[in-house]
Amino acid sequence: MKELNSLSHEFYGDDMKNGGKKGFQKLKHLELKNMSNLGEWCGSLEGEFPCLEKFMIKDCPKIRKLPPVLPTVKELEIKHCDALTSLPRLPSIQDLILVNCDERILNCVQHCSSLTSLLISEFQNAINLPQAMFRSLASTLRRLEIENFSKLLTLEDVGLQELVYVQDLTLSGCNSLTSFPKGLHKLISLERLSISCCDQLVSFPLVDDGVKPLAIKSLKIHLCENFRSLPRGLHYLSSLQELAIDDCENITFLPDEGLPTSLRRLTITRCPDLNIRCQKGGEDWPKIAHIPDVNIRRW
Repeated sequence: MKELNSLSHEFYGDDMKNGGKKGFQKLKHLELKNMSNLGEWCGSLEGEFPCLEKFMIKDCPKIRKLPPVLPTVKELEIKHCDALTSLPRLPSIQDLILVNCDERILNCVQHCSSLTSLLISEFQNAINLPQAMFRSLASTLRRLEIENFSKLLTLEDVGLQELVYVQDLTLSGCNSLTSFPKGLHKLISLERLSISCCDQLVSFPLVDDGVKPLAIKSLKIHLCENFRSLPRGLHYLSSLQELAIDDCENITFLPDEGLPTSLRRLTITRCPDLNIRCQKGGEDWPKIAHIPDVNIRRW
């Protein structure tokens, strides 16, 4: 509906029957998409979406704000809404996706204190994230994905180290990021870590002052062209079962200490020097001979 420019009380109905109830009393899933002129959503009062659980708004570049109260929404997805700078109150929110919006909307994330899953992506002008952005999510967040922040310089002071219950962490497309924040070892519940397309990242420590993350089971490093070495302390990860290294041609050897004895699957793809060293009879073969499933690929 590319000519529609506002949603107001007509959208909810004016029927006073059935005790004066109006709106969408049973609706659970609502999507608004490709409304290029929609700029105003007004007239929304509490009670018009009493059962709404999932809401998605996409490609509505002029929308300035959402209804003030969405008390039952658990899943919210907002993509390509350039004029939207804030979120309404979301007391039940669990899953939040924000893609290519005004970066000021990121300031609202810390108020979503019931979040279990968060994906933020394509904030191309953001140099940093709001200070203490994740601190209020420390007791709830289980999954975090930060993708395509091409100008992001640092992850310091955002409270990343306080996410002690996060199990999945993905960092992708952050081409200006040169280092990981200290204290990664504090993520004591972290099971899966994926780092990809971070061109300036050279390496990162998994161990700090002898303390190590105990739960990590899967580590994937993909298309990080300046990576020089695998993370320090890798051999201490006694729960690590899967390690994948793809398109990291500057990683040329495995750590002298070797890899964890717990490792069950190793995949190395398009890492020319490392590929040669890890073949049977190669210099690094003794470090990986104990792994049941080894895949060395040139392409």
